[in-house]
Amino acid sequence: GFSIIFNKLVSIPVNSIAESYEKPDNCHGKITWETHEQSPRTLSYNVNDIKDKVDLDLALEWEGKKADFNVKADAKSEPVYLKISSSVPGHGTFEIETSGKHNPAGSTEIIINAIGNGKKMGFHLRKSETGTSRSLDIGLELPQGKSGFYGKLERKGPQYFLIESKIEWFTHGGGTFDVNGEINAKSFDDLFIKLNIDSPKLNMNKVEFEVGRQLTKSSSKTIYFRGKANEKQISGSFTLVPKENNLFEGNGVLKVGEDSYPLQFKLKFDIQKQEQKEVLLDIKAGMYSYYAHTTTLNDEANGIHKVDMINKYCKNDQCQTEELKLYNHKTGPLEYETKIEAKLSVSLIFVLEHPLLMKVHMKRQGLEYDRFLEVGYGPDKIQYHGYVKDDRAGAELTLPKRTIAVEAVFNLQQG
Repeated sequence: GFSIIFNKLVSIPVNSIAESYEKPDNCHGKITWETHEQSPRTLSYNVNDIKDKVDLDLALEWEGKKADFNVKADAKSEPVYLKISSSVPGHGTFEIETSGKHNPAGSTEIIINAIGNGKKMGFHLRKSETGTSRSLDIGLELPQGKSGFYGKLERKGPQYFLIESKIEWFTHGGGTFDVNGEINAKSFDDLFIKLNIDSPKLNMNKVEFEVGRQLTKSSSKTIYFRGKANEKQISGSFTLVPKENNLFEGNGVLKVGEDSYPLQFKLKFDIQKQEQKEVLLDIKAGMYSYYAHTTTLNDEANGIHKVDMINKYCKNDQCQTEELKLYNHKTGPLEYETKIEAKLSVSLIFVLEHPLLMKVHMKRQGLEYDRFLEVGYGPDKIQYHGYVKDDRAGAELTLPKRTIAVEAVFNLQQG
Protein backbone atom coordinates (compact mmCIF):
# COMPACT_ATOMS: atom_id res chain seq x y z
CA GLY A 1 0.00 0.00 0.00
CA PHE A 2 0.91 3.66 -0.27
CA SER A 3 0.37 6.67 1.95
CA ILE A 4 0.70 10.18 0.53
CA ILE A 5 0.83 13.14 2.89
CA PHE A 6 1.04 16.71 1.63
CA ASN A 7 1.30 19.71 3.94
CA LYS A 8 -0.07 17.52 6.76
CA LEU A 9 -3.55 18.25 5.37
CA VAL A 10 -4.24 15.39 2.96
CA SER A 11 -3.78 11.73 3.86
CA ILE A 12 -4.81 9.10 1.31
CA PRO A 13 -4.30 5.46 2.27
CA VAL A 14 -4.38 3.04 -0.67
CA ASN A 15 -4.53 -0.73 -0.44
CA SER A 16 -4.70 -2.44 -3.79
CA ILE A 17 -3.65 -5.25 -6.01
CA ALA A 18 -1.83 -4.25 -9.16
CA GLU A 19 -3.89 -4.68 -12.31
CA SER A 20 -0.91 -6.16 -14.10
CA TYR A 21 2.81 -6.45 -13.92
CA GLU A 22 5.50 -6.95 -16.49
CA LYS A 23 8.13 -8.64 -14.36
CA PRO A 24 8.68 -9.63 -10.72
CA ASP A 25 10.44 -6.37 -9.90
CA ASN A 26 7.67 -4.12 -11.23
CA CYS A 27 4.01 -3.48 -10.70
CA HIS A 28 1.72 -0.78 -11.99
CA GLY A 29 -1.95 -0.06 -11.98
CA LYS A 30 -4.76 2.39 -11.62
CA ILE A 31 -7.32 2.88 -8.86
CA THR A 32 -10.45 5.00 -9.06
CA TRP A 33 -12.70 5.81 -6.10
CA GLU A 34 -15.27 8.31 -4.98
CA THR A 35 -17.34 9.05 -1.88
CA HIS A 36 -20.45 11.02 -1.11
CA GLU A 37 -18.18 13.98 -0.31
CA GLN A 38 -15.68 13.59 -3.16
CA SER A 39 -15.90 13.48 -6.90
CA PRO A 40 -14.07 10.59 -8.62
CA ARG A 41 -10.34 10.37 -7.93
CA THR A 42 -7.90 8.32 -9.95
CA LEU A 43 -4.54 7.17 -8.64
CA SER A 44 -2.05 5.74 -11.11
CA TYR A 45 1.10 4.11 -9.85
CA ASN A 46 4.20 2.46 -11.19
CA VAL A 47 6.74 0.84 -8.86
CA ASN A 48 10.12 -0.67 -9.68
CA ASP A 49 11.38 -2.50 -6.63
CA ILE A 50 14.80 -4.02 -7.21
CA LYS A 51 16.70 -5.20 -4.15
CA ASP A 52 17.57 -2.16 -1.99
CA LYS A 53 16.33 0.20 -4.73
CA VAL A 54 12.96 1.87 -5.19
CA ASP A 55 11.55 3.90 -8.07
CA LEU A 56 7.98 5.02 -7.45
CA ASP A 57 5.77 7.16 -9.69
CA LEU A 58 2.34 8.37 -8.55
CA ALA A 59 -0.25 10.49 -10.36
CA LEU A 60 -3.45 11.69 -8.71
CA GLU A 61 -6.18 13.14 -10.95
CA TRP A 62 -9.38 14.90 -9.88
CA GLU A 63 -11.72 17.49 -11.38
CA GLY A 64 -9.41 18.12 -14.30
CA LYS A 65 -6.38 18.59 -12.07
CA LYS A 66 -3.32 16.39 -11.74
CA ALA A 67 -0.63 16.00 -9.07
CA ASP A 68 2.56 14.04 -9.73
CA PHE A 69 4.94 12.46 -7.22
CA ASN A 70 8.16 10.55 -7.73
CA VAL A 71 10.40 8.83 -5.19
CA LYS A 72 13.77 7.29 -5.99
CA ALA A 73 15.87 5.61 -3.31
CA ASP A 74 18.96 3.43 -3.23
CA ALA A 75 20.01 2.14 0.18
CA LYS A 76 22.92 0.04 -1.02
CA SER A 77 24.80 2.61 -3.03
CA GLU A 78 27.59 4.81 -1.76
CA PRO A 79 26.43 7.45 -1.26
CA VAL A 80 22.98 6.43 -0.05
CA TYR A 81 20.55 8.25 -2.30
CA LEU A 82 17.00 9.63 -2.00
CA LYS A 83 15.17 11.96 -4.38
CA ILE A 84 11.58 13.17 -4.18
CA SER A 85 9.79 15.30 -6.78
CA SER A 86 6.28 16.68 -6.73
CA SER A 87 4.03 18.92 -8.78
CA VAL A 88 0.77 19.94 -7.13
CA PRO A 89 -1.79 22.42 -8.52
CA GLY A 90 -1.83 25.55 -6.41
CA HIS A 91 1.50 24.72 -4.78
CA GLY A 92 3.85 24.59 -7.75
CA THR A 93 6.77 22.22 -8.18
CA PHE A 94 9.10 20.93 -5.54
CA GLU A 95 12.15 18.69 -5.61
CA ILE A 96 14.44 17.49 -2.84
CA GLU A 97 17.51 15.35 -3.33
CA THR A 98 19.70 13.99 -0.56
CA SER A 99 22.70 11.71 -0.46
CA GLY A 100 24.92 10.54 2.36
CA LYS A 101 27.93 8.31 2.78
CA HIS A 102 30.24 7.27 5.56
CA ASN A 103 33.65 5.78 4.94
CA PRO A 104 34.93 3.49 7.71
CA ALA A 105 38.32 5.16 7.22
CA GLY A 106 36.87 8.36 8.70
CA SER A 107 35.01 10.47 6.13
CA THR A 108 31.35 11.52 6.15
CA GLU A 109 29.42 13.45 3.53
CA ILE A 110 25.84 14.74 3.47
CA ILE A 111 24.40 16.71 0.55
CA ILE A 112 20.84 18.08 0.48
CA ASN A 113 19.43 20.14 -2.36
CA ALA A 114 15.86 21.44 -2.52
CA ILE A 115 14.20 23.41 -5.31
CA GLY A 116 10.76 24.92 -4.90
CA ASN A 117 9.18 27.00 -7.67
CA GLY A 118 12.57 27.90 -9.06
CA LYS A 119 14.19 28.81 -5.72
CA LYS A 120 17.09 26.65 -4.58
CA MET A 121 18.31 25.75 -1.11
CA GLY A 122 21.39 23.62 -0.60
CA PHE A 123 23.25 22.22 2.37
CA HIS A 124 26.43 20.17 2.58
CA LEU A 125 28.52 18.70 5.36
CA ARG A 126 31.82 16.99 4.73
CA LYS A 127 33.99 15.60 7.51
CA SER A 128 37.28 13.88 6.76
CA GLU A 129 39.85 12.19 8.96
CA THR A 130 43.13 10.61 7.90
CA GLY A 131 46.21 9.61 9.80
CA THR A 132 47.65 13.14 9.69
CA SER A 133 44.77 15.54 9.02
CA ARG A 134 41.18 16.38 9.86
CA SER A 135 38.81 18.72 8.06
CA LEU A 136 35.23 19.95 8.39
CA ASP A 137 33.28 21.71 5.64
CA ILE A 138 29.74 23.01 6.30
CA GLY A 139 27.82 25.09 3.76
CA LEU A 140 24.33 26.55 3.40
CA GLU A 141 23.07 28.05 0.14
CA LEU A 142 19.87 30.11 0.07
CA PRO A 143 18.40 32.44 -2.57
CA GLN A 144 19.92 35.34 -0.58
CA GLY A 145 23.47 33.95 -0.81
CA LYS A 146 25.93 31.47 0.68
CA SER A 147 27.26 30.93 4.18
CA GLY A 148 29.76 28.35 5.31
CA PHE A 149 32.66 27.22 7.43
CA TYR A 150 35.76 25.29 6.42
CA GLY A 151 38.47 24.16 8.78
CA LYS A 152 41.49 21.89 8.33
CA LEU A 153 44.06 20.70 10.84
CA GLU A 154 47.14 18.87 9.51
CA ARG A 155 49.66 17.24 11.82
CA LYS A 156 53.29 17.77 10.84
CA GLY A 157 54.79 16.27 14.01
CA PRO A 158 54.01 15.57 17.68
CA GLN A 159 51.57 18.38 18.63
CA TYR A 160 52.77 20.40 15.64
CA PHE A 161 49.94 21.43 13.29
CA LEU A 162 49.18 23.48 10.22
CA ILE A 163 45.75 25.12 10.33
CA GLU A 164 43.48 26.54 7.66
CA SER A 165 40.04 28.07 8.20
CA LYS A 166 37.54 30.12 6.24
CA ILE A 167 34.16 31.58 7.20
CA GLU A 168 31.77 33.04 4.62
CA TRP A 169 28.46 34.80 5.25
CA PHE A 170 25.84 36.63 3.20
CA THR A 171 24.01 38.68 5.86
CA HIS A 172 24.64 42.41 6.20
CA GLY A 173 26.47 42.77 2.92
CA GLY A 174 28.35 39.47 3.10
CA GLY A 175 32.04 38.85 3.61
CA THR A 176 34.78 36.34 4.40
CA PHE A 177 37.18 35.66 7.26
CA ASP A 178 40.33 33.63 6.48
CA VAL A 179 42.90 32.26 8.91
CA ASN A 180 45.93 30.08 8.24
CA GLY A 181 49.12 29.36 10.10
CA GLU A 182 50.99 26.90 12.28
CA ILE A 183 50.90 25.81 15.92
CA ASN A 184 53.60 23.97 17.85
CA ALA A 185 52.22 22.94 21.25
CA LYS A 186 54.48 20.02 22.06
CA SER A 187 55.38 21.74 25.33
CA PHE A 188 55.52 25.21 26.81
CA ASP A 189 59.22 25.41 26.03
CA ASP A 190 58.46 24.69 22.35
CA LEU A 191 55.27 26.79 22.16
CA PHE A 192 55.03 28.71 18.90
CA ILE A 193 51.95 30.06 17.09
CA LYS A 194 51.92 31.99 13.86
CA LEU A 195 48.68 33.15 12.22
CA ASN A 196 47.78 35.10 9.09
CA ILE A 197 44.30 36.66 9.10
CA ASP A 198 42.51 38.39 6.24
CA SER A 199 38.99 39.85 6.14
CA PRO A 200 38.43 43.05 4.12
CA LYS A 201 34.83 43.18 5.35
CA LEU A 202 36.00 43.34 8.97
CA ASN A 203 38.83 45.76 8.15
CA MET A 204 41.43 43.10 8.98
CA ASN A 205 43.71 43.21 5.96
CA LYS A 206 46.74 40.90 5.98
CA VAL A 207 46.98 40.67 9.76
CA GLU A 208 50.11 38.87 11.03
CA PHE A 209 50.34 37.47 14.54
CA GLU A 210 53.08 35.46 16.27
CA VAL A 211 53.25 33.94 19.77
CA GLY A 212 56.21 32.18 21.35
CA ARG A 213 57.95 31.27 24.61
CA GLN A 214 60.61 33.38 26.30
CA LEU A 215 62.91 31.13 28.32
CA THR A 216 63.36 32.08 31.98
CA LYS A 217 65.04 30.39 34.94
CA SER A 218 61.93 30.48 37.14
CA SER A 219 59.03 28.03 37.08
CA SER A 220 56.80 30.71 35.57
CA LYS A 221 56.25 30.84 31.81
CA THR A 222 56.70 34.09 29.89
CA ILE A 223 54.96 34.28 26.51
CA TYR A 224 55.66 36.99 23.95
CA PHE A 225 53.55 38.04 20.99
CA ARG A 226 54.03 40.43 18.12
CA GLY A 227 52.46 41.22 14.81
CA LYS A 228 50.86 43.80 12.56
CA ALA A 229 47.23 44.77 11.96
CA ASN A 230 46.17 47.45 9.48
CA GLU A 231 49.66 49.00 9.55
CA LYS A 232 49.66 49.13 13.37
CA GLN A 233 52.29 47.16 15.24
CA ILE A 234 51.13 44.69 17.91
CA SER A 235 53.39 43.57 20.72
CA GLY A 236 53.37 42.49 24.34
CA SER A 237 54.04 39.66 26.75
CA PHE A 238 52.50 37.89 29.72
CA THR A 239 53.80 35.64 32.47
CA LEU A 240 52.01 32.44 33.47
CA VAL A 241 52.39 30.81 36.89
CA PRO A 242 51.68 27.03 37.18
CA LYS A 243 48.67 25.95 39.24
CA GLU A 244 47.07 22.52 39.75
CA ASN A 245 45.94 20.13 36.98
CA ASN A 246 48.08 21.66 34.22
CA LEU A 247 46.46 25.07 34.71
CA PHE A 248 48.47 28.31 34.36
CA GLU A 249 47.40 31.81 35.37
CA GLY A 250 49.07 35.15 34.77
CA ASN A 251 48.95 38.71 33.47
CA GLY A 252 50.71 41.01 31.05
CA VAL A 253 50.38 43.97 28.68
CA LEU A 254 49.09 44.26 25.10
CA LYS A 255 50.27 47.16 22.92
CA VAL A 256 48.47 48.13 19.71
CA GLY A 257 50.13 51.09 18.08
CA GLU A 258 50.37 53.75 20.79
CA ASP A 259 47.69 52.17 23.02
CA SER A 260 48.27 49.69 25.88
CA TYR A 261 45.85 47.25 27.50
CA PRO A 262 46.29 45.16 30.67
CA LEU A 263 45.98 41.39 30.14
CA GLN A 264 44.74 38.57 32.38
CA PHE A 265 45.28 34.97 31.31
CA LYS A 266 44.24 31.43 32.18
CA LEU A 267 45.71 28.64 30.11
CA LYS A 268 45.47 24.85 30.26
CA PHE A 269 47.18 22.36 27.96
CA ASP A 270 46.26 18.80 28.90
CA ILE A 271 47.11 17.05 25.64
CA GLN A 272 49.49 14.28 26.68
CA LYS A 273 46.86 11.55 27.00
CA GLN A 274 45.97 9.68 23.85
CA GLU A 275 42.26 9.20 24.61
CA GLN A 276 41.33 12.45 26.36
CA LYS A 277 42.59 15.97 25.71
CA GLU A 278 41.64 19.39 27.06
CA VAL A 279 42.64 22.92 26.07
CA LEU A 280 41.46 26.04 27.92
CA LEU A 281 42.19 29.67 27.07
CA ASP A 282 40.71 32.60 29.00
CA ILE A 283 41.91 36.13 28.09
CA LYS A 284 40.78 39.53 29.36
CA ALA A 285 42.11 42.74 27.76
CA GLY A 286 40.42 45.92 28.93
CA MET A 287 36.76 45.86 27.89
CA TYR A 288 37.29 42.73 25.76
CA SER A 289 37.46 39.08 26.78
CA TYR A 290 37.76 35.74 25.01
CA TYR A 291 37.09 32.27 26.42
CA ALA A 292 37.78 29.01 24.57
CA HIS A 293 37.44 25.50 25.96
CA THR A 294 37.85 22.28 23.96
CA THR A 295 37.64 18.67 25.15
CA THR A 296 38.07 15.58 23.01
CA LEU A 297 37.52 11.87 23.59
CA ASN A 298 39.01 9.24 21.30
CA ASP A 299 37.91 5.78 22.46
CA GLU A 300 39.17 3.56 19.65
CA ALA A 301 38.25 0.35 21.51
CA ASN A 302 34.55 1.25 21.53
CA GLY A 303 34.53 3.30 18.32
CA ILE A 304 33.55 6.53 20.08
CA HIS A 305 34.81 9.99 19.11
CA LYS A 306 33.58 13.16 20.86
CA VAL A 307 34.45 16.84 20.57
CA ASP A 308 32.98 19.63 22.73
CA MET A 309 34.06 23.13 21.79
CA ILE A 310 32.94 26.52 23.08
CA ASN A 311 34.15 30.02 22.19
CA LYS A 312 32.85 33.09 23.98
CA TYR A 313 33.51 36.70 22.93
CA CYS A 314 32.63 39.65 25.18
CA LYS A 315 32.72 43.41 24.87
CA ASN A 316 31.94 44.76 28.33
CA ASP A 317 28.80 42.83 29.34
CA GLN A 318 27.72 41.97 25.78
CA CYS A 319 28.74 38.39 25.04
CA GLN A 320 28.26 35.99 22.15
CA THR A 321 28.88 32.27 22.27
CA GLU A 322 29.89 29.78 19.57
CA GLU A 323 29.45 26.09 20.31
CA LEU A 324 30.20 22.88 18.45
CA LYS A 325 29.44 19.37 19.66
CA LEU A 326 30.37 16.29 17.67
CA TYR A 327 29.61 12.68 18.58
CA ASN A 328 30.43 9.69 16.40
CA HIS A 329 29.91 6.06 17.40
CA LYS A 330 30.98 3.43 14.87
CA THR A 331 30.14 -0.20 15.59
CA GLY A 332 30.74 -1.68 12.13
CA PRO A 333 31.51 -0.85 8.48
CA LEU A 334 27.82 -0.05 7.81
CA GLU A 335 26.73 0.70 11.37
CA TYR A 336 27.28 4.12 12.90
CA GLU A 337 25.60 7.07 14.56
CA THR A 338 26.73 10.69 14.22
CA LYS A 339 25.40 13.77 16.00
CA ILE A 340 26.48 17.35 15.32
CA GLU A 341 25.21 20.47 17.08
CA ALA A 342 26.44 23.97 16.31
CA LYS A 343 25.52 27.43 17.55
CA LEU A 344 26.81 30.53 15.79
CA SER A 345 25.99 33.93 17.25
CA VAL A 346 29.03 36.03 16.39
CA SER A 347 27.07 39.27 16.32
CA LEU A 348 30.16 41.19 17.45
CA ILE A 349 31.67 40.34 14.06
CA PHE A 350 28.82 39.48 11.69
CA VAL A 351 26.09 41.50 13.43
CA LEU A 352 23.68 38.56 13.44
CA GLU A 353 20.38 39.46 15.01
CA HIS A 354 19.77 35.92 16.26
CA PRO A 355 21.95 32.85 16.89
CA LEU A 356 22.24 30.45 13.96
CA LEU A 357 21.54 26.93 15.21
CA MET A 358 22.21 23.65 13.42
CA LYS A 359 21.56 20.04 14.40
CA VAL A 360 22.46 16.94 12.39
CA HIS A 361 21.66 13.36 13.38
CA MET A 362 22.66 10.47 11.12
CA LYS A 363 22.16 6.81 11.87
CA ARG A 364 22.78 3.74 9.75
CA GLN A 365 22.17 0.08 10.42
CA GLY A 366 23.19 -2.02 7.45
CA LEU A 367 21.16 -0.88 4.43
CA GLU A 368 18.75 1.20 6.50
CA TYR A 369 19.53 4.82 7.25
CA ASP A 370 18.02 7.85 8.93
CA ARG A 371 19.01 11.50 8.35
CA PHE A 372 17.75 14.48 10.36
CA LEU A 373 18.77 18.11 9.80
CA GLU A 374 17.57 21.24 11.55
CA VAL A 375 18.66 24.81 10.86
CA GLY A 376 17.19 27.67 12.92
CA TYR A 377 17.62 31.42 12.83
CA GLY A 378 15.53 33.39 15.30
CA PRO A 379 11.87 32.31 15.09
CA ASP A 380 12.38 30.60 11.72
CA LYS A 381 13.34 26.95 11.51
CA ILE A 382 13.90 24.49 8.67
CA GLN A 383 13.79 20.75 9.37
CA TYR A 384 14.50 17.83 7.07
CA HIS A 385 14.04 14.14 7.79
CA GLY A 386 14.87 11.48 5.20
CA TYR A 387 14.96 7.73 5.63
CA VAL A 388 15.16 4.40 3.84
CA LYS A 389 13.85 1.25 5.54
CA ASP A 390 13.27 -2.33 4.42
CA ASP A 391 9.68 -1.62 3.44
CA ARG A 392 9.48 2.14 2.98
CA ALA A 393 11.28 5.32 1.99
CA GLY A 394 10.30 8.87 2.68
CA ALA A 395 11.21 12.43 3.46
CA GLU A 396 9.68 15.37 5.27
CA LEU A 397 10.66 19.00 4.83
CA THR A 398 9.34 21.54 7.33
CA LEU A 399 9.64 25.16 6.25
CA PRO A 400 8.52 28.21 8.25
CA LYS A 401 5.15 28.28 6.44
CA ARG A 402 4.84 24.86 4.83
CA THR A 403 5.40 21.20 5.52
CA ILE A 404 5.82 18.68 2.71
CA ALA A 405 6.07 14.97 3.38
CA VAL A 406 6.04 11.94 1.13
CA GLU A 407 6.24 8.31 2.15
CA ALA A 408 6.19 5.21 -0.02
CA VAL A 409 5.35 1.89 1.64
CA PHE A 410 6.04 -1.10 -0.56
CA ASN A 411 4.78 -4.61 -0.04
CA LEU A 412 4.86 -6.11 -3.49
CA GLN A 413 3.51 -9.60 -4.00
CA GLN A 414 4.20 -11.62 -7.08
CA GLY A 415 1.82 -14.01 -8.63
